[in-house]
Amino acid sequence: MEYFEGGRESRYVDKEQRPQTAMERIEKLHPYQLILYLSLLGSGIIFLFLLIAHFATRPTDIALENFKLPKQFVVSTIIIILSSYVMSTVAKLFRDEELITLRNNLGIGLVLALGFAISQYVGWLSMVDQGILFEGRTGGVYLYILSGLHLIHMIGGIIFLLLIFIEIVKMSKDPIKSLVGTTNPYHKLKMNLLVTYWHYLDITWVVVFFYFLFSY
Repeated sequence: MEYFEGGRESRYVDKEQRPQTAMERIEKLHPYQLILYLSLLGSGIIFLFLLIAHFATRPTDIALENFKLPKQFVVSTIIIILSSYVMSTVAKLFRDEELITLRNNLGIGLVLALGFAISQYVGWLSMVDQGILFEGRTGGVYLYILSGLHLIHMIGGIIFLLLIFIEIVKMSKDPIKSLVGTTNPYHKLKMNLLVTYWHYLDITWVVVFFYFLFSY
């Protein structure tokens, strides 16, 4: 407790009730959370740099004047938004110990993620059909780099999601593993990290997609 005296009034203020500073909140983060947040910040800066670089080169790229954004990228956007919605339920379902529903939602998220990857690949094939090649004009190369870099992030997310999905399947079949797993703070942390990463994937792709959409 701290004592404050000002004029005629005196009051006690509990240190735990005062607003935390940004540094105090950072210090309370788990190391894995801090690593993830710093990694996502660095990744976001790279995407921003690439978008700016593409914007700077696009006006001079005559080959892209008649380019039409593949419809598959629209499908990709719908899929990843749906997957983000499904993944947003993961942390709560784990806290509520609803492992069967959690297992199903993780499975749906995994299928949607694979669907996103496939639609991205088909979108690249459509770009090739339009004469936009990776070794072609600078502006066209950035289309592949931006979408490809995001897909690499998505593949990492798919691997993480698959590992968690396997763990939850095992927990849902064994009452002992279920009891131990749902009370383990480390498993709860992994769920939160997965949700955070997935929302990052969603927001990043939506930004990239709408940039492409309004650019062509």
